[in-house]
Amino acid sequence: MKRLLLPIALLLLALPACSSRSVSPSDSALYTTESTTSAEEADEQEQEAPQEALLARAGDQDNDGVADSVDQCPDTPANLGVDVTGCPPPNENPAILYYPTGGNTPDADSRALLLHIGQVMLANPVYGVLIEGHTDSVGDSAANMALSERRAAEVAQYLVQEMGLDAARLRLRGLGESSPLASNDTAQGRAQNRRVTLTIVEALVEEPPPSPPPPAGEGQESSGTIAASETPRSPAPADPTAGAAPVVQGSRRDMERQGLSALAQNDFATAYAVFAELLKDYPEDENINFNMGLAAYGMENYPLALFYFERLLMWNPDADRVRLEMAMTYMAMNQPEEAKREFETVLSHDPPEQVRENILAYMELMESQEPGPNVSGTLQLGWFYDSNVNYGASSELVETDIGDIILDDEALPSEDQGMLASASVHASLPLDEDGEILALIGGNHYRTEHDTENHTDMATTGGSTGLRFIMGNHILQVQGKVQDIDYGGHDLINLRGGSITYLYAVTPRTHLIADSHLEWRDNLPNDDRDAWFTSLGGYVRFMIGDSGSNLVLGARYFKDDAKEAVHSSAGYDLSATYTMKLPEEITISIGLGYKDIRYDAPASTLVQTDRRDHERRLTASIKKGIWEGFSVMLSTQVSSHTSSFDAYSYNKFMHSVSLIYEF
Repeated sequence: MKRLLLPIALLLLALPACSSRSVSPSDSALYTTESTTSAEEADEQEQEAPQEALLARAGDQDNDGVADSVDQCPDTPANLGVDVTGCPPPNENPAILYYPTGGNTPDADSRALLLHIGQVMLANPVYGVLIEGHTDSVGDSAANMALSERRAAEVAQYLVQEMGLDAARLRLRGLGESSPLASNDTAQGRAQNRRVTLTIVEALVEEPPPSPPPPAGEGQESSGTIAASETPRSPAPADPTAGAAPVVQGSRRDMERQGLSALAQNDFATAYAVFAELLKDYPEDENINFNMGLAAYGMENYPLALFYFERLLMWNPDADRVRLEMAMTYMAMNQPEEAKREFETVLSHDPPEQVRENILAYMELMESQEPGPNVSGTLQLGWFYDSNVNYGASSELVETDIGDIILDDEALPSEDQGMLASASVHASLPLDEDGEILALIGGNHYRTEHDTENHTDMATTGGSTGLRFIMGNHILQVQGKVQDIDYGGHDLINLRGGSITYLYAVTPRTHLIADSHLEWRDNLPNDDRDAWFTSLGGYVRFMIGDSGSNLVLGARYFKDDAKEAVHSSAGYDLSATYTMKLPEEITISIGLGYKDIRYDAPASTLVQTDRRDHERRLTASIKKGIWEGFSVMLSTQVSSHTSSFDAYSYNKFMHSVSLIYEF
């Protein structure tokens, strides 16, 4: 769980409340024209504008109306309004950057404005910037919140990396879709709401930290001792700098800039190495210790992060910024009680209202995630078209060892259409206080009704039960299942079996998955087809962006061990599926697959060679949300099946449109 964005926003919000006003460049350019005036007119103008005359004599190199002798910001860009100190005063109209749908890179005009803001900040070191990200209301609110935070972070990264601003002067906040400027009912209004605002505020620099207390002597407690009821402090682990980029030696400012740049780029190992080098010369510097904690958190070394945060609290127990980071660290370690304790401590210090609201929202979120039963399900009703209902051969001419044969019409493809319906429900119930052991139960039913009577309708009904174990970034699931397949109103296959699935989250965006299945398939009309089915699969899933888009690549080996060799087979299946989550509640999925099947015997007495089949398939679907819980889905599947025995070679096209309800 790597994140710097939201916690940094929370931490920075813990600072004293500031005015939220920004730079507002002059609405009109200043022009000069050549003219001649008499001495009397000049004297009259000087009497009417004594300040301008005084400045002409005293000097005003940046032409901001404040004499150089009292100008605290002598390099203010032209045409920028300033206060009596010569610095740009906070202004109630923030600078606004606009964004395309779903993007976190502003448009060209906004990038030019961002460059100007950076120049203003470089020229005026006494001010800070409040950076707030916003989105329109299209899509999931949680995804919009993450997008708004990402937009604010990208702006901050630009100001730190490209413009050289000190990150301590920036305050970040993501507001999602909660603060629209215009109506989200129109495209124009949504375009105005996709924005980042930059507001120049009073300096964000805190008071110098108090000197750390002297070490406690034997039999003596230090002033920062943690109570026995609290979690013991972690010992300092070894510095995890392996794999870090080389540290560029230089001035403290240059090295701090390198470390902050690494943090902004999520290069946490390099950031840690840089600040560790600085810590040798400045072991008691709070900012360096704090940044080391952030870097350790980014590397998911949570005990090390806690070590630095606890060290800071020993020096300054009232450092609420540090307590907020500790709370986030405890949440990442799945220790909600410790996180709640830190949040409550900050609340007891009467923080600014926005900080209070954010903390209460986090605490509410933690309460909502406490273990409890969870039930979900899907209902589907639709229409389908099948170009080859009976899996008819592609050609009526079949080559055999004794000569060619001609297939009758019933063995050739036959198309049909009809209605389809399905229902599924799944429930999970925590068996322990931490919700790390879940009991699972589920059921499903699927059926098709063909328009043509000679095409037999099919229905499947199944159920499953099992356990899921969650151990940090590992998940193990064990299930048993039953499934009955009905064909034309008669039982065709009864299936009984089980499966084991294991998931390992290598990173929050990369998951490795392995599964195995063992099933007994009882073919009721034909005992020769009774078989044990086994399979073993491996998959890798890449999460893309924050909307839920993902790519899954997989390979599976399977074996069907039937009573008769002619029905026994083994092979492998390769697959790739890309799912895109787009704005306007649109989901597009595209899949490719290839299957190779080898049978243990020839398909017929007419041939001597063991049968071998190949299948290539393409699947595609698009789903659009139309109402809360309701969506419409269009799907298609194209498959080409070739066999060493031509009678089993066929092509198949299936298309469907469905109304889906999910709860």
